[in-house]
Amino acid sequence: MLQVRETKELMNTLFELDIFSDETKDRVHDADLILLPEIDVFEGFKKAFRPNTKSFYKFALAHHKANYKIELFENKGEEKILSFHSWDIYLPVLYLRNKVLLPNVIELIWEYVYFKIKRGRHDEPIVNLILKVEDGEICKEYAYKGLVEGLKEAFNNSI
Repeated sequence: MLQVRETKELMNTLFELDIFSDETKDRVHDADLILLPEIDVFEGFKKAFRPNTKSFYKFALAHHKANYKIELFENKGEEKILSFHSWDIYLPVLYLRNKVLLPNVIELIWEYVYFKIKRGRHDEPIVNLILKVEDGEICKEYAYKGLVEGLKEAFNNSI
């Protein structure tokens, strides 16, 4: 199921946090697709990424076909990944600066999920995705939780 809601602008809030170095902020400043950590996840953890972040990041760098820049919003060497004991796929929180790239990013996500299913068990896991898209002055948040087969259709019907 896909839920869509408008949210406040996110990137300015993240750039104001002192938990990110100036080098990190400079690196992600011009990125088009940014993989975001969850903030204040657990007590003692200021930030951590969802379980499939690392493999999605490597897959995205190797397989994205469009000319856009992908970055991980984290200080080098400080990456912490959450571990869930589930076969479900928890994609990173994704932030897209330009709505025009949304179809390309949805295709990349679908290819990644299909790749994961082919390599894993033969049943279909639940896909968990949060995609934040900058659309002028508004930021829209798309939260998807469901089967792979409904992923593309859910986004195509909402865009």
